[in-house]
Amino acid sequence: MRNRQSLGKCPLCGGGVYDAETDYICERSPKNENACKFRSGKIILQREIPAEQMKKLLAEGKTDLLNRFISQKSGRAFNAFLALAKNGKVKFQFPPHDD
Repeated sequence: MRNRQSLGKCPLCGGGVYDAETDYICERSPKNENACKFRSGKIILQREIPAEQMKKLLAEGKTDLLNRFISQKSGRAFNAFLALAKNGKVKFQFPPHDD
């Protein structure tokens, strides 16, 4: 991972976050002695998360509005932002509803 460019700083430990095979992962992942648990899938609910959006998430705490996540329960598509929770987990943030 060190010979590739970091996508940004890890929200948990400040290490670099890198594009791994199936995930975006902190350089201090559990494989290292100073383990960090930050990890986010490259595919979330059947939607690919581009590296550009991961960079934005790490830099600003939130992605652009992403389309076509597929609900596991209903199978229906929905749109959402990805945002960083205070504990460093990646969560969904929904746009306001037009009533």
